[in-house]
Amino acid sequence: MDSLNTFFVVTTNPHPTIDLSIIIVNYNARFFLNLCLFSVEKALAKINGEVIIVDNHSHDSSLEMVATNYPFARVINNSQNVGFSVANNQAIKEAKGRIILLLNPDTIVGEDTFSQLIEFYSAHPDATGIGSMMVDGSGHYLPESKRGFPTPWVSFCKMAGLTRLFPTSPKLARYYMGHLSDDEKAKVEVLSGAFLAFPKTILQKTHALDESFFMYGEDIDFSFRLSQINGGNYYVPEITIIHFKGECTTKNLAYNRRFYQAMLLFTKLHLYPDYSKFKQWLITNGIRLATLFSGSLVLLRSLFPSREHNSLPSTEEFFIGHPEKLNSFNKNTGKTIQLITFEKLANRLKHPSTKKQSAPSVFIDMASTPTTLFIDFMKTHADQAHYFFISPDGKYYLHSPHSSNPGCFQQISRTCDKTCEARV
Repeated sequence: MDSLNTFFVVTTNPHPTIDLSIIIVNYNARFFLNLCLFSVEKALAKINGEVIIVDNHSHDSSLEMVATNYPFARVINNSQNVGFSVANNQAIKEAKGRIILLLNPDTIVGEDTFSQLIEFYSAHPDATGIGSMMVDGSGHYLPESKRGFPTPWVSFCKMAGLTRLFPTSPKLARYYMGHLSDDEKAKVEVLSGAFLAFPKTILQKTHALDESFFMYGEDIDFSFRLSQINGGNYYVPEITIIHFKGECTTKNLAYNRRFYQAMLLFTKLHLYPDYSKFKQWLITNGIRLATLFSGSLVLLRSLFPSREHNSLPSTEEFFIGHPEKLNSFNKNTGKTIQLITFEKLANRLKHPSTKKQSAPSVFIDMASTPTTLFIDFMKTHADQAHYFFISPDGKYYLHSPHSSNPGCFQQISRTCDKTCEARV
């Protein structure tokens, strides 16, 4: 395990200036972490960067996978789950990059993601936080990419359904900054902790993540403090990543309780000083009622689980990658799927053979397909296909189309049947 304690610096300069420190907090996300690190390694090809992984006592062999496949990463191995904020702060203290990026393990970045990030800071030296456009495993835009501060009014509009009814209103849809175009760069209030970059020098003006937040709400709190500094937070849609979302957490009653506790903590820290005692009482009890109501919905969903979107079985299966990889894939799975290019697949999706034809299954070989290409394709053709991501070593594939359902993993073996499938 000695190889875990080395830095990854991609440069020929013996005394380089590290431009970027990528910090990934992992907890039992081995299979997604594998895909994430593979994409990170490609994105660092021309960048002076380092990768620091903080593992919160995973029991899924995450560390063994990192040691075998990604020995360039430095690992901080915690003996218990210390939470998201504490874990990130551990790495921030040791980070040597002039720019720090907090990145979730259930993400995939493009080959140009980090170069675009560095270029943006060069063009906007006053910028504090930077966030990306995020799409889920089916290519859908994730509204969490840009958000407003959850003031009582903003939170009420979201919980009352007004944000959904008036998605572009500057007053009623501020939770997701609906009045701002998803495709245009803009200053925003809250950035997602799944992809949150900031210059290390900014820590001289504000402290790092607040460790009062165990998980959830820490990105809102940190974004709030970053926004108080001249320059502000930027949403940059030119930088687009896949965020499978929800693969590192289980949406149960414990999740529900922690989420609303985080909202209450943020409100007390940043909003209460401007409110009267009576208004504070109203907000506190309102959040408690929201916790109970949301908890009831969690229980109902556990008793009556929803069906996945596009649940009809695919009538067509395609493979995107190198032809030799297709032959190996078909041999090991017993499938006879056909090779296709993005251009031909786009035309097929535009002109399906039948109007009622279900969405095709598309198996993407991570090892032989440019990451930026399939991210752009998924974004352009959101929810028009079922996407399956073949691991770099070709041993398994992942499918995680929607945040409402956990992703699934399947080994690639001719003898593997439905019993081999496992929830990630």
